[in-house]
Amino acid sequence: MLLHRFALSAFSDALALGMCPEKVFSLAHLFDDVDLVVWVDTPVELALCRKDGSISEAEAGGPYFRRESETLDQSFTRYQDRVRQAYLLLRKKSILAKEWLVVDGTKSIEVSAGKITKKITNIDNSIFKSGSNKYGT
Repeated sequence: MLLHRFALSAFSDALALGMCPEKVFSLAHLFDDVDLVVWVDTPVELALCRKDGSISEAEAGGPYFRRESETLDQSFTRYQDRVRQAYLLLRKKSILAKEWLVVDGTKSIEVSAGKITKKITNIDNSIFKSGSNKYGT
C-alpha cells in the first residue's frame, strides 16, 4: 500500500503549530505503523525558491500562525522550518513508522528517484523471496 502524507503530516502540522508533543504522541496508538516513510528533506529556502511565488496561506501555517508584520514568504519559511523540526522529532521517536528513508531534497529528481526506486525494489524483492508478506499473500 502506498500512502501520500498519512497521519505523520497531521502530527507534524500539530507540532509545528505548537501542540504539546506528548499529546500528539499519545494519539499514535490510533494508527497502524507504516513499514517505510520516504521523506524528501529539502531546505526550506530551496523549497521556497521552487514554489516560485505560489504559496498558499495553509503552507505558511494558516491565518493564526502568520504574524501581522510578516510577508507570506516569511511566514512560509518560519512555519515550514517548524514542520521540518517536527518531522525530525517524529523520526527520532519512531512515531508511526518502522523505517525512514531520508532523501536529500537538494539533489536532482533523477538521483532522488533512483534512491527511492532502489529502496522500494529491495523491499519488493524481499517480499517475493520470502513468498509472503504481512498480509499472508
